[in-house]
Amino acid sequence: MKDGSGKELDRTIYHAHPDTGEFIGGGEARLDPIDPTFLLVPAHACQLKPPAAGEQQVAVLEGDAWVLKADYRGLIYATATGAAAQHFELGELPPGYTHLQWPGEDFTWLDDGWVLDAAARDARQAEQERAWRNAEVEQVKWLRERHRDEQDLQKPTTLTAEQFAEVLTYLQALRDWPQSGAFPAIEHRPVAPPWIAEQTQ
Repeated sequence: MKDGSGKELDRTIYHAHPDTGEFIGGGEARLDPIDPTFLLVPAHACQLKPPAAGEQQVAVLEGDAWVLKADYRGLIYATATGAAAQHFELGELPPGYTHLQWPGEDFTWLDDGWVLDAAARDARQAEQERAWRNAEVEQVKWLRERHRDEQDLQKPTTLTAEQFAEVLTYLQALRDWPQSGAFPAIEHRPVAPPWIAEQTQ
């Protein structure tokens, strides 16, 4: 179909979301059945082609013109804590938030990105490893106490002299673990004698 000047009538239209105004797709307008040179362009649509949106952008129809707006809808993260929140609005993010996913508790926000806080990571790992060491000492020292009680009571001991020496060696290794140059690397933890796992209180 041609327009009044004889040119081919361009029926391409571009639809905008009725609530947000964002570009949602193209289509083709119907011709007016009375005047076939006139297009019936529906509400929330126009013939003006929207600009190409970049990363974290969306084209929005405002009046009779398209504008590019920032689009960070979805999960955003507080730069102070890394806590996630849902963001529903078009436009720039509120202060103190980023769309960049928080990598984890050892990361802090600096300038325009997350960076590893090595000191915080080392402190956290050391605290966790000390907690493991303390729990392991509590789980093992009853063997030492039982052996000493059996000796004081002049009863036959459950552990052999060699096993008792292994218990004492392991307990000492646990106490020395935080001062080790390999601390707090889990793969370098003191290793318990395998027979200890078979003991029951």
